[in-house]
Amino acid sequence: MNTQPNIFVSLSEPKIEVSGFLNGNFLIDGLGLTSGSFLVRSESNQILFKNHSGQKTFLYPLIKFKPLEGASFTLHQVTIGDHFHWERRRDLRFEGNLILKLNQDGRILPLNEIPLEDYLKGVVSSEVNPSSPIEFLKAHAIISRSWILSVLER
Repeated sequence: MNTQPNIFVSLSEPKIEVSGFLNGNFLIDGLGLTSGSFLVRSESNQILFKNHSGQKTFLYPLIKFKPLEGASFTLHQVTIGDHFHWERRRDLRFEGNLILKLNQDGRILPLNEIPLEDYLKGVVSSEVNPSSPIEFLKAHAIISRSWILSVLER
């Protein structure tokens, strides 16, 4: 695949408050470079962004964090196994752009904008035991890629 699409993946249910850590430098349009811990909160139909030094800035309707080379981000207390018997909250690390978007009911939806192949690496590694036979891992990757491409075509 010569050019791969970027996809947008919801990282959790919409929340009033989202916190995390920027592992490396990220560029935010209108604010410049930032790194370290952050907290965003929905207030008065705007997103309040507070960085590790306590600086506060109101932005609307979204914040897009663009990583510089090698940077990643961690979101705190992300629900995994939603509605399953093994549901729990964990801090999870991601690569790609982090988009925090205010939805119509005033909650913040965290999204990950990531190239398709990078997304598939995460899907296969999170859904399949790494000690599975290599042909099984390849088949799972093919099925996952076919599924996401069919969704993108709709």
